[in-house]
Amino acid sequence: VSGNNNIISTWCAFLPEHAKQWAKGNAYLKETLHSYGDEVGAYPYNTIKAVEGEMHAGGGMEYPTVTIIDKGSVGALHEVIVHEAGHNWFYGILGSMERDHAWMDEGINTFYEQKTSGRSTLDSVKKGNKLNNQLTIALLYEHMVRHEDEAIEQTSAQFTNMNYGLDVYYKTAKGLQWLEQYMGEKDFKYAMQDYYKQWQFRHPSPEDLQKILSKHSNKNIDWFFTDFLTTAKKIDFAIGKVKRSEGGTSIWINNRGNQNLPVVLKVYQKDSVLTTLVSEPFRGKKELSLSGNYNWDKIQIDPAIPDCNSRNNANSRGLALKLLGGINDKAKEQIYIAPALGYNSSDGGMAGLILHNLSLPENRFKFIIAPMYGFKAKAMVGAGSVGYSWFPDNMFSEVLLQADVKHYHTGDLTADNLQEGFTKVAPSILFTFKEPDLHSFVSRELLFKYYQIQEDNIVALQNGDIMVHDKAQYALVAYSYSNDRAFNPYSLKLEAHGNSSFQKISISGNLRVDYNKPGKSLYIRAYFGKFLTNSSDPSVASRYYLNSSFSGAQDYLYDGTYFGRYEGNGLAAQQIGIQEGGFKIPVHGMVGTSSDWLGSVNLLSDLPVKRIPMRLFFDAGFIPNEHPNLSDPNQSKFLYEGGIELYLIKNAVSIYVPLVMSGDLRDYLTNAYGNTKSFARSISF
Repeated sequence: VSGNNNIISTWCAFLPEHAKQWAKGNAYLKETLHSYGDEVGAYPYNTIKAVEGEMHAGGGMEYPTVTIIDKGSVGALHEVIVHEAGHNWFYGILGSMERDHAWMDEGINTFYEQKTSGRSTLDSVKKGNKLNNQLTIALLYEHMVRHEDEAIEQTSAQFTNMNYGLDVYYKTAKGLQWLEQYMGEKDFKYAMQDYYKQWQFRHPSPEDLQKILSKHSNKNIDWFFTDFLTTAKKIDFAIGKVKRSEGGTSIWINNRGNQNLPVVLKVYQKDSVLTTLVSEPFRGKKELSLSGNYNWDKIQIDPAIPDCNSRNNANSRGLALKLLGGINDKAKEQIYIAPALGYNSSDGGMAGLILHNLSLPENRFKFIIAPMYGFKAKAMVGAGSVGYSWFPDNMFSEVLLQADVKHYHTGDLTADNLQEGFTKVAPSILFTFKEPDLHSFVSRELLFKYYQIQEDNIVALQNGDIMVHDKAQYALVAYSYSNDRAFNPYSLKLEAHGNSSFQKISISGNLRVDYNKPGKSLYIRAYFGKFLTNSSDPSVASRYYLNSSFSGAQDYLYDGTYFGRYEGNGLAAQQIGIQEGGFKIPVHGMVGTSSDWLGSVNLLSDLPVKRIPMRLFFDAGFIPNEHPNLSDPNQSKFLYEGGIELYLIKNAVSIYVPLVMSGDLRDYLTNAYGNTKSFARSISF
């Protein structure tokens, strides 16, 4: 495409007025990168080669004189072509040092790519871009809120994979939009043209770009090159009080970030921008004045500013109810509503609603509430959780204060309309430690949790049954360490919990040993627990003993989710949780129970066969022998089991079929269920 076709007006506007020939491209390139104006610019001598064929997704890679476009999403093809074509100027002609100042290549290039794509008249581009942009912004905001952001001006090797995309490409592009609004579009345009003219083939630095931009503006732009580019401090503007008067409108803006930055305000009437207000850089609070009697209905901080909390960026606040879920990028607080379905053996089928505000970007105040009606119990049940996050700039990256609530039934409804059940309220505070290096695979957490649990139990008396409400309190503290490295990741957990009747102290660890085959590993879990009691009455402490296998009956903290908690028969009786000893045979606290200590190792191995949802498991453990005798004088008992795991969802939904087991486990199954049923009762899920 050559001569007066002006295939990319945005690029052309940026270039000096020395017209050169643009190399011929394919028909699609001509269609997507066509002219939008009368400005004429110079084209580099470079050529673009696009890989022919149907292009489905993804991105490309630029080299001097050549751009390779990968196969990928059709919706992304337009942007990829525009972006890779832009590298003929950035970095091809200007020669920016991408390894040292990646934003000067990828960031500036993305800025002009977005300008070009935003002016495109292609329907496919418009439809495909809107959602992609929203998702990108949402992920960027969430990333910033979690304080995992990095300074833009640093070498490429220092960025994490996530931040290289978020900071170098998109945050830089947003910042340049912000700077353009601050300087004024004309001054910014001429400055960039001058930058190209003076620095082509000369490898410019950030300081060189700053000098050119400063020369073309009567405003101080130092904030962009100091506060914005060189720090990872969050940007958070909020609109405060807005007051109308006869002479105009006063708007108070709060700069909550510790940076000297300007704000850009858009004044709207419906979807039309009436005027724009631009401030000088400031910290703290600032009043902006809108003179004249504008008939405005919304004032909003310019979306070009990469603000980490867009919900306080407009004067129109309130609540909005939406179905299912979505992206939280509106000034109004979004509350989502969705259907809730559930089942357990006591409440039967359950139906209700889920109300929540879980979205991207993440809210600091979070909640999810699921009230349901149990059709078998003929009563309301459900669960909920509410929390609030802080992001302190100290030894913790996040502090989460949370409270969980559950209420379900655990027995059948009697003729007297009595039914056993439980109600749990559990407030907690979780500290997530800040790692010194964002490249680290390590994560550390410290949890403090308190449980207030009421169990409704039926007691049979001579004159009839009555309901007794037993209340118990528990305290828990847990420290978790995880190293999610690419090969052989591992984790450790130290936990102590209990109440006035007992205390449990445990340490557990998980290690994945990767085989020399993709997706195939050996999973090792180890556990050791110590039980202490302050009660001389075994009936009080026995429900808290350590167990080789764990089911709903042992879950006295009601943290797990079970189809039935005290079932002796049926499918619900076969459900287990991988806790404490981690054994798979559901013995319901009858075998492998310890009032002193318990140690175990759980092995799980993938098979060297593709697409077969099966693994092998083996569990081994020791518990003290509380009743040694002549035939069994050992001070400890050794338990083991092994078999096949069939999984529907790996590490989430599994069926365990034991094939070998120790004598104690075999004797229990035979004595409890007989020879004919012992194998079926050994299977768990």
